[in-house]
Formats: sequence, C-alpha cells, structure tokens
Amino acid sequence: MLNGRTTFKVSTKPDKDSVEKETVITVVYDGCPESTVRTLATQALIVKAQGGWRKHGIPEACEVHMKDYAPGTRHAGMTPDQAKAVLLAEAAADKSKRAALIAELQAQDSAEVQQ
Repeated sequence: MLNGRTTFKVSTKPDKDSVEKETVITVVYDGCPESTVRTLATQALIVKAQGGWRKHGIPEACEVHMKDYAPGTRHAGMTPDQAKAVLLAEAAADKSKRAALIAELQAQDSAEVQQ
C-alpha cells in the first residue's frame, strides 16, 4: 500500500478557445494498492503512445518500456525499428505505397551519387 500525498498546480481550459483556469489538486496515496497505481500508469502510457502513433504511424505490434515515458521526458514516438515495421507493413499491403517508397529510396541513392 502506498502512503503520502502530493500537491500539483494544473491549468485547464474548458475548450480550446477558452481561458485557462488554475486548480490546486492534492493526490492522496494513503491505502492505494500498487495494482491501482500500475493500472493508472498503464492507462496514461497507452494514451501517450497512441498520441505518438497518430503522428508517426500506427504499428501492428509494439513493446514499450515504462521508464522511457517518465514525466518530464520527451518521447519521439516510435523507435527506428518500429517505424521501419510500419513502413514495410504499409508497403506490403498497398502497391502504390510500395512504389512510392521504392521511388523515394532510389531518389536518395541518386542524390548520394551526385554528391
């Protein structure tokens, strides 16, 4: 069981066009089982990962490490291997995407030769 409390100041907008309103919130951990904390942390992690996927592509499968998503750290979204997997899956499923990817890679090769 956890014990203790932490106080935060947060700003909230009722909607994107409104003015922020500040709230002081105190989180009381007394009597909270570790399983509850794990569940809440997992929910937050999944929401954060999904935000990155919306920007960088949605993987078919993904492994994430909780420590990489610690508050105050920036996360680029997917690892290079995850991004590669998304591109390859899209290319396998869609002939036009495959052709576009091949063309882009060939253009990169041509640009390197010219340098």
